[in-house]
Amino acid sequence: MSANTLSTKKIALIGFGEAANAFVFGWALDDPDRIVGYDAKIVDPTTSAEMTARFERAGVAGSNAPHAALMDATFVFSEVTEEQAFAAAQTGAVGVQKGAFWFDCNSCAPDINRYESEVVEAASGRYVDVAVMVPVHPKLHHVPL
Repeated sequence: MSANTLSTKKIALIGFGEAANAFVFGWALDDPDRIVGYDAKIVDPTTSAEMTARFERAGVAGSNAPHAALMDATFVFSEVTEEQAFAAAQTGAVGVQKGAFWFDCNSCAPDINRYESEVVEAASGRYVDVAVMVPVHPKLHHVPL
């Protein structure tokens, strides 16, 4: 995907940890309003302020609900922990747009990937199992996938 392709479409990031931050920093898009992040930590009173600050530092809009983050998103990057991947797909399937790409950047067992795929595709999304081949730092968005 070229930067031009990304900059013309809305991008949703589900899970906003190290990898999501690295991708966003590397993209350095001219229109950061096109990127919306959601992380479950945003609704936890003990971590909400930290997540809000993380979204602000990254220059992306933060969402308090996954379905709101997914609204009108053409590309969804699921970057949650392995333990949360299936739950993220189930929750995300409620809001994923017809034909949107769901890039699963999690390291999961094949059965979990298959279940995620079934859930996302039943909601008319397009599931893509992504293998992140090396740590995202220092390569950022140039990390081999």
